[in-house]
Amino acid sequence: MECPRLQVDHAQAKASAELFEPVQGRYAKMLSSSATAAICAGEDNLIVSWNTAAEELFGYTAEEAIGQPLSIIVPPRHRAAHVAGLARATKSGHARLAGCCVEVLSLHADGTERPVDLSLSMWTEAGRPMFGALVRDITDRHAAQRRLEHLAHCDTLTSLPNRNALHERLAREMAHGPCSLLLLDLDGFKHVNDTTGHSVGDQLIAAVASRLTAALGASAYVARVGGDEFAVILAGTNDLLVIDTVAKQIFAALVPPFEFAGQHLYVGTSMGIALAPRDASDVEQLLSCADLALYSAKGDGGGIRTYFTRTMQTNAEQRHRMGIELRGALGKNEFELLYQPQVSLSDDSLRGVEALLRWRHPEHGLLSPPSFLAELEDSPIAEEVGDWIIETACKAAVSWHQAGLGSLRVGVNLFASQLRSGRLAGEDRNKSGYR
Repeated sequence: MECPRLQVDHAQAKASAELFEPVQGRYAKMLSSSATAAICAGEDNLIVSWNTAAEELFGYTAEEAIGQPLSIIVPPRHRAAHVAGLARATKSGHARLAGCCVEVLSLHADGTERPVDLSLSMWTEAGRPMFGALVRDITDRHAAQRRLEHLAHCDTLTSLPNRNALHERLAREMAHGPCSLLLLDLDGFKHVNDTTGHSVGDQLIAAVASRLTAALGASAYVARVGGDEFAVILAGTNDLLVIDTVAKQIFAALVPPFEFAGQHLYVGTSMGIALAPRDASDVEQLLSCADLALYSAKGDGGGIRTYFTRTMQTNAEQRHRMGIELRGALGKNEFELLYQPQVSLSDDSLRGVEALLRWRHPEHGLLSPPSFLAELEDSPIAEEVGDWIIETACKAAVSWHQAGLGSLRVGVNLFASQLRSGRLAGEDRNKSGYR
């Protein structure tokens, strides 16, 4: 709603203008051509100078503004503080904000509020204090800041809250009482992404986000953590019945196929669940617990929901320790190869051997593959250990040949990382010279 135009007391304006005529004469030309709004007022809070930029910024002409209280550009709720501050400055001879640039809200003639940068100055003219302000509109800056804040807290693909926003929301919920965190990972998404392309994969992620928000509504806080991972916060509850109901809603929402470019695509989800404060007392701990539960759900075949248990954390710590020990085992020559003979049943002759990996652990003795192989396969050193196995087996075969045992076939087991590397074919030749 547009505010009524001001009634100008021309006599009062004329008196004020005459009082500060030296100021106006000295600065009028400079202020009138300035792109920055420039305003001058006296100790009585009345405007005595108002340039063209001020007219454009606040919507009042100079004729309308001069002689009026400076309060016309101050939002009503801030006027009392403005008048009190002006009175203090007049009495003390010093304005607290003089020489500073501050962000404040200003009032336009149409009744809207706008953020502005204000630089205040104070001086004495004809023995009386005078106040000047240079004012710049920073609406665009605030809009840019809001955009940056939006980008910092919103996932651009799905428009869901992102990981940063999830952390902040979890912190608030955990501070106020119990809450539950459901961490979701899409089953089958990698296959869809690899076979249909990233563009369709992105569309699928966006469609999953829409289904999740539609299925859960305002009852839950849904965020995208990254990739094909989502999170759901249930505020104020650790009730397993409530959580299971929400989990069923999520599973059901993803059952119907997604259709893109005439193709029907299917994805499911695995779910890890952690409860606060039962499982964790801070955000990072709660996320870690939910992640361990999700890892367990994926390991059990996916398509299920799994609650966090302390056993998962113990197992994770054991895997972490083993991973560290495995990295040192190769350099310390703790790996060994045993050779299982392959015998011809027709004549009992030795035809070949199979190389079997063992780990002579410094504390636990000779370990067989079931106790460490799964961790080794996921380790960064898997390919390096695989290379060592090939080299060691080839050297053994050469020594047997030189000892007169003939040409024996040597079988070795390979890691998946060796098959992916593209350099497996020449490994035995490059390292041992065995043919």
